[in-house]
Parts: sequence; structure tokens; C-alpha cells
Amino acid sequence: MKYKIESFFWGIIAALGALILELIAYIALSFFQNHSALPTFVDFFFSPQIIIIAAAMEETLKLTIISKQIEKFSIEKDLIYNSILVGTGFFAVEVFLLALSSSPLPHPQHILEIALLHAGTAGLFGGYIALTGARKIPSLFLIAAVAISLHASYNYLAIERSYVQNCLIYAILTVIAISNAASLLKTRKDAENW
Repeated sequence: MKYKIESFFWGIIAALGALILELIAYIALSFFQNHSALPTFVDFFFSPQIIIIAAAMEETLKLTIISKQIEKFSIEKDLIYNSILVGTGFFAVEVFLLALSSSPLPHPQHILEIALLHAGTAGLFGGYIALTGARKIPSLFLIAAVAISLHASYNYLAIERSYVQNCLIYAILTVIAISNAASLLKTRKDAENW
């Protein structure tokens, strides 16, 4: 139980680290733009280039924490569960910040989507490490690229939702959920064969 709680708090740390990096990026951009044309910090994340950069920052921090901290005290299936808890901690900070903002909270369905996105991409990292034994950041580049692509695609599609965007969002979330379930089943089967 101790490691489950620790994993959740590592997710909070990853989210706060991502927030600091995103704030630094926003401040750096403000030096190069006219202050009257500078978007608010919240609107800053709706530009396509920034969506990719923010997703890369968030996923890289999750991956770093999972590969450097969570992997130390987790084995196979536990690594996937603990990684999902890292994503859940990350999500908790994001929802807390959304609740603090002046705008109303997103629809509960969208909050669930964000939870699945963060917990799911973190689970992808845990599953990849558990199944391949990859430990070093350069060897994790492929799964990082996949997670960043899925996360950035979700964020881009969620800006303006229509029937087509919703279908694509559900497809992305389904791929994430199926990948996590497959990793859990594979590690379970491997453990039974031992």
C-alpha cells in the first residue's frame, strides 16, 4: 500500500514539474511577443505548437519518474498499476487546477477522458518497461513518441468538439485502454508461466 500512495504522489510531483516547465515556456514566449498580443496562460495552450510542446513536457516527466523512481520498487504487473497511479496523481493536479481557474469545470465526461488519458499514457510507460525491460531514457524514445502523439492528438481534438472529433477522441482513448489491458494480461500470463 505504501508504494501505491508513493506512486500517486510521484504523479503529483510530475504534474507540478510540468506546470513549472510550462510556466517557464510561457514567460520565455512573453519576452518575444508584444504584451498586448500575448494570450492568457490558459489560452496559451490552445495553439497547435504549444499543444505538442506541453504534451511532450508532461509525458516526458511522467516517463522519467516511472523509469527512474517507480521502476525501483515495482515488478512487472505492479509496475503497470503503480504507473497508472502516477498518471492518476498527475490527473488530480490537473483537475485541481481546473477547479481553481475562473472558468467552469469541464463536463464530467471530459474529466473522465482526461483521467483516462493521463492514467493510460502512464500505464503505457509502465507496460512497456515491464514487458521489454527497457530502463534507459534513450531506449524509451519510441513509447515516449507514441504517448506524446496520443496526448497531443487528444488535446488538439478536444479544442473544438464535433461528432468527428468525438469519434477520434474515443478511438484514441480506446487504443490507450486496450494497450493497458493487453500489457496487464501479458504480464499476468508471463507470471503464471514462471
